[in-house]
Amino acid sequence: MAGKPTVPPRLTGPRMAVWGYFPFDGRVIDTAGTHADWDWAMRQWDRVAQAGPVVRLVVADQPYSRIDPGTTDGANRLSQLLARFDACRAAEQLVFGRVYVAGGKLSLGVVGAHLDDPLRPGHQVATVAEQIDAWHRLHGDRIDGIYLDSGPVDCTDPARPGNVPGIPDNYVGYQRFVRQFDTGYKLFAQVAQYPDNQPGNAWVRDRLKADFLELWEAGVLTYRTKFQARDACSPGANPGVPGWWDPGTAGRWSRVHVINDCRDADTMRTVADLAVRERAAGTVWITRPRQDPTLGSVFDVLPPYWDDEVAFFRAFLDQDEKEAKDGKDAKDEKEAKEAKEAKEEKEDKDDKDSKDDKEAKENKDAKDEPDAAEAQKNAKDEKDDPDQVKFNKDDKDDKDGKESKDEADAKFDKDQKEEKERKDSKDQMFEKEGETSLKGLEHTGPGDPPRHESLPEAPEEAPEEAPADAQVPLGRTFIRPEERPEVGATIVADPAAPAGSTGSEAGRS
Repeated sequence: MAGKPTVPPRLTGPRMAVWGYFPFDGRVIDTAGTHADWDWAMRQWDRVAQAGPVVRLVVADQPYSRIDPGTTDGANRLSQLLARFDACRAAEQLVFGRVYVAGGKLSLGVVGAHLDDPLRPGHQVATVAEQIDAWHRLHGDRIDGIYLDSGPVDCTDPARPGNVPGIPDNYVGYQRFVRQFDTGYKLFAQVAQYPDNQPGNAWVRDRLKADFLELWEAGVLTYRTKFQARDACSPGANPGVPGWWDPGTAGRWSRVHVINDCRDADTMRTVADLAVRERAAGTVWITRPRQDPTLGSVFDVLPPYWDDEVAFFRAFLDQDEKEAKDGKDAKDEKEAKEAKEAKEEKEDKDDKDSKDDKEAKENKDAKDEPDAAEAQKNAKDEKDDPDQVKFNKDDKDDKDGKESKDEADAKFDKDQKEEKERKDSKDQMFEKEGETSLKGLEHTGPGDPPRHESLPEAPEEAPEEAPADAQVPLGRTFIRPEERPEVGATIVADPAAPAGSTGSEAGRS
């Protein structure tokens, strides 16, 4: 049958354990004659559930695994019991079913079988396998695990006389049987005052791998004055307090101490404080046994100071919740601050982007506005007076044509001017060069030969005078100064001879 999973218990801070061995066989449990019937037992489970997360775990006694659902009464009882288990689990309490292992001497055996009780010869008990399977058959995943009761008290060292070397292997067999179910059962083992100091065989720590370990179960006086392990292999030795009993703050929830003869609330508070402050216990059960005339001391009732014990451990829960809340508030405040800063940063960015977009739009609007206004005006004019629009367009075309003609005329005038300047410059250069070359050819005196700066001077000789009637040869290549033409005129070396004259006369000056 499927049930709701247990809300994970808080594995921090000191909490309570409860042995829910509430009988329902009709026995008288107090001087007032109260009978422990089914209804009374269910009221005790209600009180445990109402304690909430103050209780970390609760152990149900074996009779709750033997209810027969095949009868009407049994089916009703099972339904009521499962409702109580569900209430405890919803309150963050783990529910374990008790299994008797006779100090680890009882064989695992097989389901459905019985064996002699090693601790009570002549009594038959169900095998460990049958006991574990009975819880699973009846409750399935409506419980959280198995509690292995009556822990080891014998020496397991093979080198010592009277040893029981099979105990570690038996416990490993129990553990494997518990872990086989798909319900994910947890394992809670009673190993009270066990030193686990056998060389090379620290089986409690290395092989059992239990989720919870009950390390102490004794009275107040012993707890106050003789808190130590007990070495079964050396009864006279004092092993002290093994270091592994205290796993450190982070693991103390797994260490369970039971003080089982506390008489009043004041003593309970003193012992509880000792357990938490000095004994490294994270889960504690302090109770007072009921003295039965036939059964002796039995733990079948909640202690008379139950409410005081719940209040003592609730203070630790409240402190843890406050610290958790403060931590959450601090985390939330930090996250809120970071979210606010991120929001403000985003808003600043959005404002900047919006401002930039606005400025860009304003710039664009300012640029587009004249064009839009002109276009709007033209559109309006066109709508109002189509002839005027055509006239404006023709006028604009004429104006553009005139501007193009003016630009062409200006360019032509500029080209004419530049051409004239080039021609004048060329004529001036020609005239200058002509003067320079003619200057070297002119006579400076009678009989002086023409000079040229680029020719070497010849030795002076007596000039030879030419006859007075000597003729100048035709085809002279120089121009007399009085014969130089005007700039731009045609240059003619010799003028045309008059009609009837001879060539000699035409060439004579």
